[in-house]
Formats: sequence, C-alpha cells, structure tokens
Amino acid sequence: MNEISARLNEISLTKNIPLTATLELTYLCPFKCIHCYIPYARRKNAIWKQKELKTEEWKQSLREIKKAGCLYIVFTGGEPLLRNDLGELCRYAVKLNLSVKVFTTGFNLKDEFLRRIKNLPISFELSLYGRERIHNMITGDGKSFQTTLKSARLLKKSGFGVKLKMPLMKQNFKDAEYIKELAQRYNFTYAFDPIITLSGSNKKILKYRLTDRQLTKILSDKRLGLFPEINKKRTDHHLNFICGAGRNTFAINPYGEIFPCLEIPKILGNVKKNKFVSVWRENKWLLWWRNLTMKDVKVCSRCSLSDFCNRCPGIALMEDGDLMGPSTLACQTAKIIKTLSSNL
Repeated sequence: MNEISARLNEISLTKNIPLTATLELTYLCPFKCIHCYIPYARRKNAIWKQKELKTEEWKQSLREIKKAGCLYIVFTGGEPLLRNDLGELCRYAVKLNLSVKVFTTGFNLKDEFLRRIKNLPISFELSLYGRERIHNMITGDGKSFQTTLKSARLLKKSGFGVKLKMPLMKQNFKDAEYIKELAQRYNFTYAFDPIITLSGSNKKILKYRLTDRQLTKILSDKRLGLFPEINKKRTDHHLNFICGAGRNTFAINPYGEIFPCLEIPKILGNVKKNKFVSVWRENKWLLWWRNLTMKDVKVCSRCSLSDFCNRCPGIALMEDGDLMGPSTLACQTAKIIKTLSSNL
C-alpha cells in the first residue's frame, strides 16, 4: 500500500467513511465448487432470482453509496456475468467515478458485454484452482478450466487488467507454481489465498483447508512470495480498532441486505427499504461496533502472538462462535508466521 492509499485508508477508518463496497449481484452460478460458501439451493432457486435487486435499484444504491463517500466497488456473485445488466451497471458506476472490479469465473462472457464496457477503466479477477484436471474437479465442471482461461485471455486482449486468484486447498496447493507461471505467460497478475471462508452452518468445507504442515510449506516457498504478503504488519495499530468492517468497508447482497462485510452475517438494513446513508450513520449495531477497541477482544489483546496475527472477527464468529473471541484459524496461522519469522 503506497503512502497516499495508506493515508486514505486511515482517514476513512477514523471518520467511518464507507470507502469500499462488495456488491453481490446474484447467487446464481454455473459451477459447484467444493469450497463454495453459498448454498446451492439459493443459487439455483428461481424464487431467489426473482428477489434480486433490479437494475434501477442497483443504480439507486450506487448513487447512495457514492454520496456517502464510497470510491471502490467490487461486483461479484455467484457469477455476475449471469446478470444481463452487468455492462450497464459497470458503465453507470464508472460514470459516478467509482473504481470498479469484477470477480468472475469468466462464464457467460459475451461480445455484447465487452462492447458495452469498451475502454472503461475496469479490472477483472478470476479464480483458477490449478492445472486443468484439478481445477475441473474443484468446480465440478469438465469445461470450466478452458472457460476461465479463455475468458481471462480475451479480457486481457480487450485491454482490461486481469488477475488470477488461487484459493489454496489440500487438493491444489501443489499447483501454485503452475498458476504463477501461467499468469506470467499471459501477463496476468496473480494472488494466492490460504484461507477457505466459511459462511452459514456448513462447516464441511473446512476439511479442504491446508494442514499446518502444508501451510508452512507454501509460506516457505520463496518462489511464490506469499510469506511477505501474509506477514505484513498492520500500520494502523495506533487507531486501536478491531477491523475495517462497518468502518470503511461494507457489503450488499443480491436482495439488498446491507452487511458490515461478507464475513460478518449481521444484517444492518436493506436498500429496498432504507437509505444507505441512514443505515451507515444511525444503525445501533454499527454504533456499538465502532466504539469497541482491541481491549474488548480480551483474550487476543493479551496474546503473545498478536504481532503476527491477522484475526478476522467474522471468521472467529462463524467458526468459533464468538465475534470478540479468539479465532482458531488465526491462532494457528500466527504460530506458523512467528516460527517462520524467527528463522529469517
């Protein structure tokens, strides 16, 4: 993070400016990824699709969040390309001077969409899970690897920034070097994420997470450069806040429900019924949340691993049952990072 971005981040955290939004346009998706946190029933059911925000409702929401101070948005899903109005929404967001990213599988990428967004300053991030056989096994679709790679190349050829993202799991972590080389071959950027996110009560997906030994191995691989990234020290400790959720980030799901972030399942309001700025400024839960400090996370604030810990309160809640308590995942990861740091 450069100096200007760091300063902007600090100001938005201090003044509770909703700088960054994650907008889930739909839960529909053609794939059945083994680690997906969105229940299949919600993605397939036509009734849920009927409840999605319409184009004008999303435009109204974009105007409201821009007025409240938002600068960066992510259109995601499910698969946002299944929304026929994605191009229109991208153009409208850019017109509002919002910085736009699209998270996609590349499925349903059409020439019409590319024409609609031609020359717009939009970037795309696509998940690729490893070599073709591994990727297709994870997505449950025998053609998904070629679909995603073809779309990534087409987006790059069309002038857009493209990043390949690889969630690291037991099934695919050995293919990390392959993804790096693939990205470099086509001039994509790339990123790895060792955290499989849980949402709802389906804890079965946690079995796909890397073991301590595997995570240690992947972090120790200097060719991937993941350790310096995950080991970055927070430069905003002096602000004494728990996390940026509900301070300078938020999320809106396909049905208009507003959340502090994707990981904290607290519904703050609904854009169909509430003005976003009213929710952001007046919601009682948010006011309570913003008054908390790290001292309120009693166990973690006294922990010897705190300098190596990137605890997510949402993950702590979903996996360990306490928003203000320790996170098993964060504790395990912090121990590994501390060990690796001492060996440098």
